[in-house]
Amino acid sequence: MLICPKCNNIFLGMDSYSCINCNIKYPVVDNVPYFYSDIKNEEYSFSEYKVEIDKIANAENKHFWFKSRRNLVLQIFNKFIPKDDKVIEIGAGTGSIAKMLSNNGYDLSIGEIHPNGIEYALKNNTNNMPIYQFNIMNNPFKNHFDTVGLFDVLEHIKDDGLAIQNIRNMLTINGRVVLTVPAHMWLWSEEDEVSNHFKRYELDDIKKLLIDNGFLITYASNFFISIIPLLYLRTKRKSLDEIKINPIINFILFKISIFENKLLKFLSFGVGGSIILVAEKKND
Repeated sequence: MLICPKCNNIFLGMDSYSCINCNIKYPVVDNVPYFYSDIKNEEYSFSEYKVEIDKIANAENKHFWFKSRRNLVLQIFNKFIPKDDKVIEIGAGTGSIAKMLSNNGYDLSIGEIHPNGIEYALKNNTNNMPIYQFNIMNNPFKNHFDTVGLFDVLEHIKDDGLAIQNIRNMLTINGRVVLTVPAHMWLWSEEDEVSNHFKRYELDDIKKLLIDNGFLITYASNFFISIIPLLYLRTKRKSLDEIKINPIINFILFKISIFENKLLKFLSFGVGGSIILVAEKKND
């Protein structure tokens, strides 16, 4: 169901975003309802986000890291998530993962807080996926989605426990969350600071975070194992203004990462540059 983020009153209809309890009418622009108006007060500022999302958009169709991560997300969805699930990707950014999942038969919606992300999502929304602008910390959904996807978003949120609780509230009975996060604080670099990360996670810590907030772990593993030396070297240098791509190195690292993804069908790893996790809502 859809609820008013301010007072939690249930909206009368899916197409009506006026709250009869607190008399707020949430605006709709380009068929996108906007439930959060204080975006410019966020720690991750309007201008900073635009720089980062533009940098990602210019690289994600070619760079091995983005291509391999999309490949792994689809692999995990195909294994754990039914095609008839109602899915939302929160913090969808350019919308590339949502588009990929939609192209593969999943019922996707897009959730994004930043207008720049909404702009990219609208441009890439060839499948007419519903798009919602909201803050995950005070969102308009309750028992609404079967699966929530959260791909390299949680590390941007200071109170990650509250974020997980809110995701749980969004989910239907036995709903699932699929998420990725950066791994290992010893790989912390200036790139993390520029991207407004609060932390990098250990596998046991992220599993405990989900368990403590009402989930059962279905699957969890590190990935991007082979690029750990490159990530460690990154801790010694400054962040770059753009994501540079050497075609030969990029091709080699993509092939290695895809091979690692295939291994993850049978194994899980305790070390790697990132973590992927699937968890199921534990019902009271």
